[in-house]
Amino acid sequence: MLEPNRKKWWWLAALVLTGWAGLLVWIVFFYSGTNPKMDNPPPEETVPAEKNQMAAGSIMPTGAKTPEEFMKKVQEKTQEIQRNYDSNLAEFAARKWKKIFEEYNGVNADYLSGHVKIIKQEVQKTQDQSTLFKVNYRIERDGSQEEAEDFFFLILSEQKKDELGLAGLRPNAFLSEEDIKDNIAKAGFAKITKIQK
Repeated sequence: MLEPNRKKWWWLAALVLTGWAGLLVWIVFFYSGTNPKMDNPPPEETVPAEKNQMAAGSIMPTGAKTPEEFMKKVQEKTQEIQRNYDSNLAEFAARKWKKIFEEYNGVNADYLSGHVKIIKQEVQKTQDQSTLFKVNYRIERDGSQEEAEDFFFLILSEQKKDELGLAGLRPNAFLSEEDIKDNIAKAGFAKITKIQK
């Protein structure tokens, strides 16, 4: 009597083990990459990955032989990226300054290009993490020259906003031309030279 019951249990155990083995084989097969769905992802899924690889390749330093050399190259690349950012930001701010300068002084772009020569323009990060634009320039008229420096904030930190009493402006965001024009008279926020024509 024990013999037939043992056979049933062996068959049942063999079936369960075969089922588990089949499930494991299917899982391995599915995740091994031989699945046609996994081998050929749609084009829209591969394009961003390629772009990310290209972007990483242009940012990530290559050719380093030691960890120290790699870190040095990372620092150099970081400084280069920061210089490019600052330069682009200074150009962006200079365009804003020209528009504001023209409107504030009642002159046009021809007057600006004929009488104003920019000596230096730069973006500075202040201790409170605000971003300040400064421009030094020379005004030439009637054979005389006069140097001037204008500035305005591009981004105000919460601390600087409170310090200047500019409750209506958003902190930690780029200020618009209107924001700057509306607050030119606020001491410490901006200075645009009024020229004598």
